[in-house]
Amino acid sequence: MSSVPSIISTSMNGLKAVLSLGTSSSKESIIQILAEKQPLTAKEIHNSMKRTGKNGHTYQATHKAIQQLLEQQVLIENNKKYSLNPEWAENLSK
Repeated sequence: MSSVPSIISTSMNGLKAVLSLGTSSSKESIIQILAEKQPLTAKEIHNSMKRTGKNGHTYQATHKAIQQLLEQQVLIENNKKYSLNPEWAENLSK
């Protein structure tokens, strides 16, 4: 079984699938960050977005995007740390 980051990085449809979730550069950035390293806290995700220049939003906006991705089952939460949902990632490779 492939790891989640390798599925995301090899899938050309990954970010296109995000667009079907509702257009959001914050959501795209969150998925890209978690594809590289996971699990991360909301604060770690927000700080990573700031470091890479991908965030002109507040922490609250980042947290809202994370909550939306949780509702859409793109992310999973465990002990206040977020990871990409392996089932969502598997569907990208189909």
